[in-house]
Amino acid sequence: MFNFFKRFFDYNEKEIIRLKKKVEEINSFEDKCRSLKDKDFHPETKKLR
Repeated sequence: MFNFFKRFFDYNEKEIIRLKKKVEEINSFEDKCRSLKDKDFHPETKKLR
């Protein structure tokens, strides 16, 4: 039973680490997006997709 919980939490920890990297990547776009004018925002979001 203990092994089940250990595997479950190990997986969750790995997933959290993986997602933190994505969050950091996404947050890195914040300054650039804030500096865009309204008319420039739409074409820039198309590039990100």
